Amino acid sequence: MKKLAFFGIILVIFTIVVVIYIFAGNRTNNIKLEGNRTLFKNQNPIDLERILNENSSIEIEEAMIVEEIDEEYTTLYVNNNIMPNGIIRVIEPGKDGKRQIVSIKRFENGEAISEEIISETLITVAHNKIVEIGTGGDEWNYSKTSITSADFGMDLNVESGLSLAEFNKILSGNSYDKFGIFEKNAMYFYYAEKQYKINGVALAAIGIHESGWGTSNIALNKMNIFGYGAKDSNPYEGAVAFSAYSECIDMVARVLVKYYLNSPGTQIYDGNIAIRHTL
Repeated sequence: MKKLAFFGIILVIFTIVVVIYIFAGNRTNNIKLEGNRTLFKNQNPIDLERILNENSSIEIEEAMIVEEIDEEYTTLYVNNNIMPNGIIRVIEPGKDGKRQIVSIKRFENGEAISEEIISETLITVAHNKIVEIGTGGDEWNYSKTSITSADFGMDLNVESGLSLAEFNKILSGNSYDKFGIFEKNAMYFYYAEKQYKINGVALAAIGIHESGWGTSNIALNKMNIFGYGAKDSNPYEGAVAFSAYSECIDMVARVLVKYYLNSPGTQIYDGNIAIRHTL
């Protein structure tokens, strides 16, 4: 009886060990859901070395970029009822300020894929330009007397040659201009053309396209008919707010001439030189 009892104890212990081994093996190799249903059996472990080798050709690099950019000045227009219409006179020249931009740029295999601005510091304040504009009567010295089909093939960095009266004519009476923004500010496209050697008609066309004839929220609330400063991630918040449409038209004209319409090194307005836009 004692021997039988001893062997019985041995058999029970052996059975418990086998059950524990089997249970532990199942816990290691399976993830179980309800009952006995198995979701995943880990019989083929992930080959991390193979995955790393397959993706080793992608090189992601980061670089901190410190740049100084021009802080564009604002042009203020002052009426002079002594001078004839269409005559302009610079009372105080404008001067750009400087702003330092620090950003993190990410590159994938040498190509820029993203940019994050981490700080902006104003180094020098821009000095506003003040311009007198004639409002005293009939315009002098029309450079053209009529608009022809040839006027629509002009370069953007060449003056249209149209008179102030003609600018007023082509931007007036359009039913799409619901708020009269382009009609009321036609003169400033003309003044921009005269000061910065830009096609004022094309400048107006850009504003019309970008603002939907001045009906966009940015145009109405920020007096910004070009969406200047807007970024895809948050257009409204990024767009620059102006205190007058004349300021917006003047600044965008200068930005186009300085950064986009002329080859780097070209002599432009006020003794400045055209450069390539970097941001």
